[in-house]
Amino acid sequence: MFSGGDRVALDLRRLRYFQTIVTTGSFSAAARSLNVAQPALSHHIQELEEDFGTTFLTRSNKGVELTPSGQTLSRLASDILMRISEAEHEIRSNVRVPHGTVNVALAVTLARHIVPSLIRTVDELYPQVQVKIVDVGSRIAAEHIRSEHVELGLVPNATDIDDVEATGVYREPLYLIERSDSKRPTRKPIRFRDIGDRPLVLTTRAFNLRQRVGEASIMTDHQLNIRYEQESVEITRALVLDGLAGTITQSAVFDPKTERPFLSIRRIIEPEIMRTHSVVRRKDRAPSLALNAVSAALCDVVKQLTADGTLPGDYCGPA
Repeated sequence: MFSGGDRVALDLRRLRYFQTIVTTGSFSAAARSLNVAQPALSHHIQELEEDFGTTFLTRSNKGVELTPSGQTLSRLASDILMRISEAEHEIRSNVRVPHGTVNVALAVTLARHIVPSLIRTVDELYPQVQVKIVDVGSRIAAEHIRSEHVELGLVPNATDIDDVEATGVYREPLYLIERSDSKRPTRKPIRFRDIGDRPLVLTTRAFNLRQRVGEASIMTDHQLNIRYEQESVEITRALVLDGLAGTITQSAVFDPKTERPFLSIRRIIEPEIMRTHSVVRRKDRAPSLALNAVSAALCDVVKQLTADGTLPGDYCGPA
């Protein structure tokens, strides 16, 4: 497709600009994402539409909407850009030294313990690899992997994600955790039904952890007193540390030196509630050397943190 002599109307830069506008939903958001001035971005799209003699996008109060021609271009652009990305991965896989950027999603409950060690390990072993971390709830982590917003994840709900390769690496039971005024807080296990009606703060029903607790509630025919629902781990921690409510979660949520010594941390039994965190990546994308390197480093870090007690569960990954 040519217009105006030898000038190519459909080039990669324009395709990326156009598709970023589509995925972000507006010119302003795309300009921020691309680090391009919005007038320049608008000019490129205007030229693209003039070259083809059609309109691809219409603006509204809700952002941008695709015309029929725009829908066709978006479908083709997505395919072309994906093939280019695959070609880049394939070419880089032939390079012996891992290099490039790897985006990693970590469940927020573990991120605070893992991130420093992971960054340090990758910097020492693979100086040409950059790791970008996204710490989110398990539900959002799964969505990031599905949408390919990240290449790698450490999440507890791998069985809920389609078309991925999952390697279990960390297994930990859930605990009833409450503030304690005792100098020696109890660590004695507690039966699920013996939790009684004490006030609790838990995640919303959309989260894997809440679903597991719900299964135990049905199994024992015991309803918990869930006084507060929170999606924020930090707010949950604050409520527990202040004594407003207890919670059911992993003990790794709380700092082993500054917080756990002041908390009653009781392993739940009858039934025991276990969660396994897995290193996850998509099956339909050939892994680069950088991705393989970060994946191996992540397993090594989890193994070391469980060995020294920072992560109080069990390592169950590759030897």
